[in-house]
Amino acid sequence: MLNKMNTNIESTYEKEMPAISPALLPAILRKSVEVFETVDEQLLCLFGALTGCSGLLTEVSGNYMNRTIYPNLFFLASAPAASGKGALMSTRTLLDDIHQSYLKVSVQKQDQYKAALKNAKKDEAALMQRPPFQIPIIPGNVTSSRLIQHMQENLPHVPCIVIESELDTLSQATNKADNGFSDILRKSFHNENISISRKTDNEYYEIGKPKIAMVLSGTPAQINRLIPDAEDGLFSRFMMYSYNPPLEWNDVTPCFFCLNKNDILGSLSKDYTKFFKFYNNRQVSIDLTGEQWVRLNNKYKDILMNVVAADSAEGAVSVIKRNGVILYKIAMVLTAFRMFELGIDDNFLQCEDKDFDTAITLAMISLESSLRVLATLPKSKVTSSNSNKAHLLNGLQKEFARAEWLTVAGENLISVRTADRMLNNWVKEGRLLQIEKGRYRKK
Repeated sequence: MLNKMNTNIESTYEKEMPAISPALLPAILRKSVEVFETVDEQLLCLFGALTGCSGLLTEVSGNYMNRTIYPNLFFLASAPAASGKGALMSTRTLLDDIHQSYLKVSVQKQDQYKAALKNAKKDEAALMQRPPFQIPIIPGNVTSSRLIQHMQENLPHVPCIVIESELDTLSQATNKADNGFSDILRKSFHNENISISRKTDNEYYEIGKPKIAMVLSGTPAQINRLIPDAEDGLFSRFMMYSYNPPLEWNDVTPCFFCLNKNDILGSLSKDYTKFFKFYNNRQVSIDLTGEQWVRLNNKYKDILMNVVAADSAEGAVSVIKRNGVILYKIAMVLTAFRMFELGIDDNFLQCEDKDFDTAITLAMISLESSLRVLATLPKSKVTSSNSNKAHLLNGLQKEFARAEWLTVAGENLISVRTADRMLNNWVKEGRLLQIEKGRYRKK
């Protein structure tokens, strides 16, 4: 059971970590989690269900640091091959009823459009517009322009959720030539506007407040292919569960008197559809209590001090700060489930203490895993080279323009893209101050 869980972060950040008991979870989540036997599988199911369902809450919002945020989460499970990560894919089964209902309608509309186009006259056909192809579960093997197209066509109320059992599927997509995929995901986590323009067919897409959710699993080596170094901002946006179960053979003999897991999860998908419809096209705001905000602030203040004092790995500070956002998002999703269970359809909801306790525990599990995996990632090559090439600034005036720097960089065989990245990193390191667009001052 989950309440037997133990993590290394207990000794580092708090004396006693509160346990997660399935009995304290909202009913739908409890029924989903109890399908599985092991701690790892139960946690994977819970993380996956919370993340997938965070994408269903397209009109649910909250206020964090005086900014409106939405509950969409990213989750990544990391474990060696054949470690039971399949439990995470229960998310796909739980949301399949919602996905299939949209897929059926979209296919029908596309068929009707093609038939009408075939029978239309040339001038009529030129005016006909293809109906949007709306599907909640978007494939991970997709180009950046197609991903944005899916997100735009799903506006305003169709969820956007990526569920992939093989992390390499997404890694290969992010490495395609047309891609700014990582940038799209980084912005989507914080619901920042996304736009893309392509010369081909005069494509232009713009999405305000994107709300995509992602459920991914992979091996440690696959993580390195998706996130190349410790300073990649995408890493800190993921909840993470990293584990390495004992090597043992599981009894694979069929049990003819046991209930099939897929059948149980499939039957639960109807309840998740009801949950989705309960909140769909309804604006709801979720907040913490005053005491819960105090607990959140005090916890992360202590964690940040401990990690800084320990001179932890590169990127640890951003991981910790974004983990605070993740905790709040988890609390929002748990509150949404709780109020659905109670039938409370108010437009303003407040998190219950038992759900906030669960959110803290899950956030701490994620933080411990993230910091552990972070320590295994290579350091940024750009940052290392920045230090070696900082002497190039000596040839510039105290204040200089970007164009002057690009001239110096070009003379030293540094590409424009790398030169701009070096400028940005020097600003972050405090070597330079950007006084206006395209102009810098040496410190």
